[in-house]
Amino acid sequence: MISKTLYHWIGVLFFVLFAFFQIDNVHGQFDQIEMVHHLGGGVDNLAVEGDYAYVVQRNILTVLDISTETFEQVAFVVLSGQRNRIHVNGDYAYTGFNNTVDIVNISDPSNPALVSTTAFGPESDVIQNMSSNDGLLCLAQYNEGANSGSFRVVNVSDPSAPVPTDRIDIVTLDCFVAGNKVYAITGHETSGKAPAYLRIYDISNPSSVNELGHIQVQLIEKIFVAGNYAYVGGTARMGLTVLNISNPANLQIVADKIGLTSLRNIKVVDQTLFATGASNLVIYNVKNPKTPSEIANRFLETAIINGLDITLKKCQTIFRPRRSKGHAENYRCFNTCLTKCP
Repeated sequence: MISKTLYHWIGVLFFVLFAFFQIDNVHGQFDQIEMVHHLGGGVDNLAVEGDYAYVVQRNILTVLDISTETFEQVAFVVLSGQRNRIHVNGDYAYTGFNNTVDIVNISDPSNPALVSTTAFGPESDVIQNMSSNDGLLCLAQYNEGANSGSFRVVNVSDPSAPVPTDRIDIVTLDCFVAGNKVYAITGHETSGKAPAYLRIYDISNPSSVNELGHIQVQLIEKIFVAGNYAYVGGTARMGLTVLNISNPANLQIVADKIGLTSLRNIKVVDQTLFATGASNLVIYNVKNPKTPSEIANRFLETAIINGLDITLKKCQTIFRPRRSKGHAENYRCFNTCLTKCP
């Protein structure tokens, strides 16, 4: 007869082998990062929403149907001026450059329409990023020459007439809206001018923004929030940092300086984190945010990756514009699983 001890160890071995093959399967989803499409022309930034990609090309917003491999251009709209920032939420796309935001109605992607153009502060208060939720748009602005900036909240419930509701005068490099909170990166330590902090603001009363907590994290410039965790990085920082943000008054770093340096873009989709450095795309498994594990890393030529967005179809597809020698060239679609892009 086989002893109980032997049965026990056979069970342990089975569990270990099962776990190994499950982990290996996760890696297998991303072990071939393959370019499947690109389109020439200058590209400054982009965003993906549903079956469409919204591509900023100087003073043009181009709409592409990405539901098939042909990536057909379905429409474009002329903006009020050159734009290099874009944020899409629901029926509207927000494009920015310097201190100005154009709001475009994209409820019908085949017929986008510019509905308003608004300046916020002096022209030198350059918009670094935008995020929105429930009729509120948040702007991260930085005036490099004056070493100043602001975090602004704007009521866009009527997109044709945006109304600023509150402003905090502080250098702000990035912001992310989740519910009634905004997670902002403040300071510009990379330039040696101010310590970098992650700050959490309550915007439940848009006319009186209230800070809930902050933590200093060296050299951070970018943020993405998923659940109770914030993922931060920067162009001069060593790797990815993860913070538990469940208690804004007691923010905790749970993983630090993971993997790729010089992070420029971060996005989390379905417990998978996509990050870009100067010229790399890196994918992490963040099912357990305390122990991110790298599952793919691809060098994408000598390029500066200026934008990243992901759409979940039959596989995960990454779009990114790139610049080479200071000139915008194109955006590209990368397949990050073993099947072709839908």
